Amino acid sequence: MIRKLFQFIIINLLLVGFCSIPSIAQEPAFTANVSSNTVALEEQFQVSFSLNSSGKNFQGPSFEDFMVLSGPNQSQSMQFVNGNMSQSISYTYYLQPKNSGTFKIGSASILVNGKTLKTNPINITVSKSGNNKNSSNGKEESLQAQLSKNIFIKAVVNKTNPFRGEGIYITYKLYTRVDIVDLGNMKMPTLDGFWSQDLETSKELKLHLETIEGVQYNVADIKKSILFPQRSGSLTLDKMETEAVVRVRTQRKARSNDPFADFFDDPFFGGGNVQDVKYTVSSSPIKINVKALPENAPVSFSGAVGNFSMQAFLDKKTTKANEPITLKVKITGNGNLKLIDPIALQLPPDIESYEPKINDNISVSNDGVKGTRTFEYLLIPRREGQFKITPLEFSYFDLIKKTYINLSSEEFILNVTKGIAESSSSLSSSAIDKSDLALLGKDIRFIQTNSTNIKKKNQNFFGSGLFYTLSILPLIVFIGFIVFNKKQEQEASDLIGTKSKKATKIAKNRLSIAAKSIKQNNYEKAYEEISKALWGYISDKYKIPLAELNKEQAIASLLKGNIKQENIDELISLIDTCEFARYAPSSSIANAKETYQKSIEVISKIEQ
Repeated sequence: MIRKLFQFIIINLLLVGFCSIPSIAQEPAFTANVSSNTVALEEQFQVSFSLNSSGKNFQGPSFEDFMVLSGPNQSQSMQFVNGNMSQSISYTYYLQPKNSGTFKIGSASILVNGKTLKTNPINITVSKSGNNKNSSNGKEESLQAQLSKNIFIKAVVNKTNPFRGEGIYITYKLYTRVDIVDLGNMKMPTLDGFWSQDLETSKELKLHLETIEGVQYNVADIKKSILFPQRSGSLTLDKMETEAVVRVRTQRKARSNDPFADFFDDPFFGGGNVQDVKYTVSSSPIKINVKALPENAPVSFSGAVGNFSMQAFLDKKTTKANEPITLKVKITGNGNLKLIDPIALQLPPDIESYEPKINDNISVSNDGVKGTRTFEYLLIPRREGQFKITPLEFSYFDLIKKTYINLSSEEFILNVTKGIAESSSSLSSSAIDKSDLALLGKDIRFIQTNSTNIKKKNQNFFGSGLFYTLSILPLIVFIGFIVFNKKQEQEASDLIGTKSKKATKIAKNRLSIAAKSIKQNNYEKAYEEISKALWGYISDKYKIPLAELNKEQAIASLLKGNIKQENIDELISLIDTCEFARYAPSSSIANAKETYQKSIEVISKIEQ
């Protein structure tokens, strides 16, 4: 006994010593582990392949002796310890044996910094379930197998074959027949290919009864969202999972003289001793087949799907040159309102415009995403005259009529009178007069004592250098005006190119909204705006429509732009952080500020 105590003390002292050693950079390690090396024939189990770094080109084993129930389910995590960032990635499969016996799970591989890493094989022993007892079929299921039938999460969607851009409702429901002691932080699904809007749910779980195949469960809605698919084809809604602590009863030994002992000792019917057990509850992934929109889309279509109306108006139709006016465009309706881009303006060359200010009055409910998105364009006419602003056009795909609808505003007539700044000649002459008056107002002028080079004034102005300069100057100004005007017209017509040039400016404007939300302690809004800024920056910078943008395409575009891999990883990691943090109840101002600051830094790095 004394010897064991001595060994225990020595081991703890060694552990303390090792823990005091300063942390150094870890070598990439790729490992495999299973929830259990011994399983029953009908039992499900979990195998995970984990990497303590970032990698690509993951290749899983064949699993020829097992049924793959789900996987690979990918998850990523980041940690900041003493200012140092570490990240990891894991790929998880849920399996069930096909036969009893001893089987081998082969190696998985992944590429890290140009080097291929492999995991060690794992042996699994599968026992025949007939050796154990159960109250109903003579077989005793393992506790994990029993829990999987008595507590689980189910993802319910209202449709599995929507159009691209059409909102679908998803509800994550928790089903249970056991007592839940604690429900840990939920791991949100990765919504690759979807834009989401959350519906409000009660912070306290409200239970109701549902019956599935004759079995009654207590059910609570733990999350509701409206998802808008951003590309067509087969998309997967990843699983949601959470760590639950459930209270079960362990079985007593059956009494030989009591034929009902097994029944009353069942852990789920009140028999035996109480025990709290940790159990990972998860939903199954769902396949969504997204239909492509018809190909005959109008030029003014930018991805709006739903039912909308448009209003456009000028705040005034008469103004002076160089005085600003405001053109407002209001899009009202039900659909993917927050994904509607500013409407392109066709303006005369003499009217200058700026990036519009966007105001949203949008509500998200069980009836969908409804409200108004308003674009306010600041316009400045640079000379007097009468100008025509061609009708604004907006198109959307109507889900009921299954066709594109074109909306158009009226033509605007703007009357511009002469402004003060246009009277340049009078301004210059008045300025000279004021200068002369200022000089005449001085009583004494000091005599300059230092030597001054005095040149004889050319008495003949005709043929002098100044004469030729002034003769050519109007021609130079005229040519410059034509070139500038042409460039303005090209930039006005090349909206995508203009967006690309102003990508950083637009991103910073969006990030400023996030900063305001952080000050107001509205972290969910802050993370949403940071996510919009990062996705919008990639969309504008690399001229990819936001509706067609995904992580793979973003990474490919950044690589083509010769962006460093570490900057790409940081950008994608920030996008993931925003997606997870929007749903995390523990988000703090420190986390939000750090994400905001890192977003500014990564955009700056990419620009450099």
